[in-house]
Amino acid sequence: MTIGSFDIVLYSALFLLPGFFMKNIIDSLNPAKKTSDNIAFLTCLMYSIINLAVWSWAYVLATRLKGKMCLVDWVYWAILVAITLLGATVTSFVVGAIIQKRFVGWLGAKIRLNTIDPTDTAWDWLFAKRDVSQMIITLKDDSEICGWYAEQSFTSSDPNDRDIYIQYTYKKDENGVYQTDPDSKGIYIPKDSIKYIELKQEKGEIGNG
Repeated sequence: MTIGSFDIVLYSALFLLPGFFMKNIIDSLNPAKKTSDNIAFLTCLMYSIINLAVWSWAYVLATRLKGKMCLVDWVYWAILVAITLLGATVTSFVVGAIIQKRFVGWLGAKIRLNTIDPTDTAWDWLFAKRDVSQMIITLKDDSEICGWYAEQSFTSSDPNDRDIYIQYTYKKDENGVYQTDPDSKGIYIPKDSIKYIELKQEKGEIGNG
């Protein structure tokens, strides 16, 4: 089989691009680590190699199919692109789940090895779980904000900007007890205002402030 310069470019793209695609998906499932550009590139390259190894059988089948059925070039390349995108997506979710579920730590515990959690900060570890809970945020002026941290809430994964958005808030009644605020559409709290955060187990658990 003769490989032209255009084919080399396409083959190179099919090898390199899945790593960047996979990194974006995996980072959306787990707290992204702040790394240098060189480390990020090597990570993408590693993901591409993993993806190629996992789906090499599919690429071999596509190549054999082209030889047996004399597929036109655009059909052959469409098959390769489909294999690459679908394969990278599936591989990304598998790798992301392994990282998210702390499979390495679980395996280490089974064979009595101590492992270190790779998550950079307690902030990332806590909010990556996306647990639904009540939240009391004490501000630096010692005032409190009580809210419901749920599916539409958000916390920043940027280590330089740890802000937070709470889906909706509670307010205190005349007895100092937190009650649901029917008018609330949430609240944004910048990082420089936060002193500490307290989480509660159940909705409606908030008592006297």
